[in-house]
Amino acid sequence: NTLWSSNRKRRAPQINDLPSLGRYFYRSPLAQDILEADFLSFLGLDREGKAAWMYQQTLLSSQDSFIHQLKDYRDTGLEGAEERIWTMLYWNSIRSSSRSGEFRLPHKEYLFPGQDIERSVSEGRQALLPQLKVALETFFSDASLIPGLWIYIMSWLEQSPRPSAIFTQDELLEKLTLLFKKVVEKNDVSVLYSYWVSLKQVLRPDLHTYFEELTTIMREQAQGDLTSFLSCIVTQRGDNYGGLAYTLRPIPWESRQELQQILEGSEIGEGDMGKRYLNFLKKLGEQEFIHIPEEEASIIYNWHLFRRS
Repeated sequence: NTLWSSNRKRRAPQINDLPSLGRYFYRSPLAQDILEADFLSFLGLDREGKAAWMYQQTLLSSQDSFIHQLKDYRDTGLEGAEERIWTMLYWNSIRSSSRSGEFRLPHKEYLFPGQDIERSVSEGRQALLPQLKVALETFFSDASLIPGLWIYIMSWLEQSPRPSAIFTQDELLEKLTLLFKKVVEKNDVSVLYSYWVSLKQVLRPDLHTYFEELTTIMREQAQGDLTSFLSCIVTQRGDNYGGLAYTLRPIPWESRQELQQILEGSEIGEGDMGKRYLNFLKKLGEQEFIHIPEEEASIIYNWHLFRRS
């Protein structure tokens, strides 16, 4: 049967595509499906129209269908491939940005990693690589694409099975620094920290030396606005018995003691909230986590949530 033949390449929404299979049993598209005609209409929109349409999709159950169809879509021309890359970068941007601009990485199934973004040129169309590289270079000047470009680079600097076909590792690291400095220009320590900590959590160990420049920048910015920085770093976690405990997220200093000393020498450390954080740091020390009274936790953590909302 040609429908199920092993020689037939899988594509959404064919019957040999597992996520699309349900529609063939129910004889009609499911509620979470995007009709192929609607998807093709979306592709015909200008970028402003695409942006509005994609934002609406982030609120709907059909976003899975959208992601799946865009991953499988192929366009043989340069313009189509360039537009597909822009669309994926923009989608990643709106899916990973909070209302306050902080970078919050959603589950990977809702994103297009670098491998998906470059797939449009990795299947027999190597001749497009130089032109697509030029196109991608222009995207780095678009502030609205910073989160999406950050994800694009991070996905190659993680434990990627293969290197990027468009950029060398050194070029990716150079562009990562460029993006980070663009985020610095926003003059918001909590936003900058959200990018820094996301990278610290995924970067391969052999790349940590490249991370030092970004850590130095993060440290300088944090020290210049300790109030905003403190609101980012306290986090809840479970203890060993199913209860709630508190600890620190990664910080751009070698030790917690360094942060404690900086806070002690600052004007903020003399205020009520600064003293509360100092007490927390002293009690935490080098422990993995601590328990603190509920009243104290509600003050520190609620302030932490309020500052980041």
